[in-house]
Amino acid sequence: GMEIHNPKVTLANQPSWEKAHLDRVQLMYERDKNFTSIVTWSLGNEAGFGVNFQATYDWLKAQDKSRPVQYEMAQNTNYSDIQAPMYHSIERIVEYAEKHTDKPLILCEYAHAMGNSVGNLQDYWDAIEKHKELQGGFIWDWVDQGLLEQSEDGEEYFAYGGDYPHAPVKSDSNFCINGLVQADRTINPHIWEVKKVYQYIEIKAVDLVKGKYEVQNKYDFTNLDQFEFSWELKDEDGLIAKGDLPVLDVSPHESQEFQISNLKLQNAKKELLLTISAKTKEATVLVPAGHEVAWDQFVIPAISPVVDTTLSSLKSLELVDNESNLVVGNSNFEITFSKTTGQMESWKMDDKEMLISGLTPDFWRAPVDNDLGNGMPARNGIWHFAGKNQKNQKLEVVMSEPYEVVIQAEFVIPDANDSKYLTVYTIRADGSVHVKNQFVPVGDLPDLPRFGMAMVLQPEFDQMTWFGKGPHETYWDKNTGAKVDQYSGSVWEQYHPYVRPQEFGNKSSVRWASLTNADGLGLKVVGDSLLNVRAMNLELVDIDHTPRPSPNRHTIDIKNKPLVTWNIDHLQMGVGGDTSWGRRVHDEYTIPAKIYSYGFTLIPVGLDR
Repeated sequence: GMEIHNPKVTLANQPSWEKAHLDRVQLMYERDKNFTSIVTWSLGNEAGFGVNFQATYDWLKAQDKSRPVQYEMAQNTNYSDIQAPMYHSIERIVEYAEKHTDKPLILCEYAHAMGNSVGNLQDYWDAIEKHKELQGGFIWDWVDQGLLEQSEDGEEYFAYGGDYPHAPVKSDSNFCINGLVQADRTINPHIWEVKKVYQYIEIKAVDLVKGKYEVQNKYDFTNLDQFEFSWELKDEDGLIAKGDLPVLDVSPHESQEFQISNLKLQNAKKELLLTISAKTKEATVLVPAGHEVAWDQFVIPAISPVVDTTLSSLKSLELVDNESNLVVGNSNFEITFSKTTGQMESWKMDDKEMLISGLTPDFWRAPVDNDLGNGMPARNGIWHFAGKNQKNQKLEVVMSEPYEVVIQAEFVIPDANDSKYLTVYTIRADGSVHVKNQFVPVGDLPDLPRFGMAMVLQPEFDQMTWFGKGPHETYWDKNTGAKVDQYSGSVWEQYHPYVRPQEFGNKSSVRWASLTNADGLGLKVVGDSLLNVRAMNLELVDIDHTPRPSPNRHTIDIKNKPLVTWNIDHLQMGVGGDTSWGRRVHDEYTIPAKIYSYGFTLIPVGLDR
């Protein structure tokens, strides 16, 4: 409760408090001095700096010269052996490394793990591993400080500070919900990012085609002969080949080349994925045998095969242009566009309606905790309803052939200075629809939280399969810890119960994804380029706290709804992770308002064509 930065106020400079400071440090030393697990002494945390901390430092160094002493608020003095800042940016720690060699920098707190967070962790470590002065950091925090409560209906949930206005101390809403794991140790998805970025084994490709690789041992004491190394080669259809590597005898801080022969990677007709994995040989007290401690994945691009575009064997298309609608289809499917809204409003396959609502431009995401902390909802708020508020300017058929119909929809976005949005639908006789989008901004506009499209399917289409990163959620600045593979599960299984509901469930680097019903009928999306895809049994309003005032929200407020919202995006901004109280998403993971275009193809699945 005292000002910690003002030297005139802080207890650290009040002589009457010297004995209290010394007493605490002396008790700590006597309690822990014989534990070999103690490698560094700390003078305290966030308690100002002054003569009392100088006294505690001098006392500790007189007792024990074998261990370093650190204190964050003494980092620019001689009273800390470690430069130990909190939440310094990547640029700032690199600047330190380039100017100082007298003491190492270890971030005493960084990568604030509040809500959907821990973005750009890989970027931190790219910098840390380039400079010997940078020696790592401590993520805040390991576990949520949530309190188990029950609703009036008996549903359990974790509450947070803002739920206790009657408490005798202030709270900062859900600010203590900032763990890699939740209060009951259920893991949050960002823990997978931490595991991958922190792994002590790195494998690099020397020559992909010839199967030559280099393995680097980043351990301080462990030889890599303690692990079993194996490899798997897959494509979108599954496993092609696998094998074990010979024992890799690599000492700490050393590297070694090895080769995987006979993979025949040349002239692949499909994209290939080679994953090399290191697993424990023997069980230890904490870790079982066969536990994966490290992996790296390599993408071998496909040599594009020749695609048969012949449609003449299919049933030709019929186009009906009436006063209110455009209807395209044949006996297998029927797609209806509204001339009023310019949108697809119905898609029937074998007389079964797929849609609740058709594709709509989507520029918004439910704010994550970091967004709320840096003011994103106010700064970027014009995009909140921009897609829904678009105005149809023109809907026209620009080409009509027996086996292909092209429909073009032109919109303006009133919320964004009448920016232009163009969607071109190419409908083919096989039931597939290629969708091409272009956004042209007008005037000075803020960054876009996302650039994509959303549609809502009937609730029966709740089985999701995708070929991309997974199985957990990934984002633009948080996808190092996920392998590209084919994954599947129910739509509801993609939901992650953040203690305070927020954006969740995005899948990045998606080549294709499908939503089907129990009979295998549904839609598959294939991107012209890599996509971001998310499916949920929710509406945006369920996880979005803006712009209206809202009481505290919790996991029990999220209920499975009879619908499937499907986001098919080109880009979504990163989630951030430097801090949750002001630092924005890094520039390279933002979406400036400029011209964008992207495309994808929606393909019927399970339709007898």
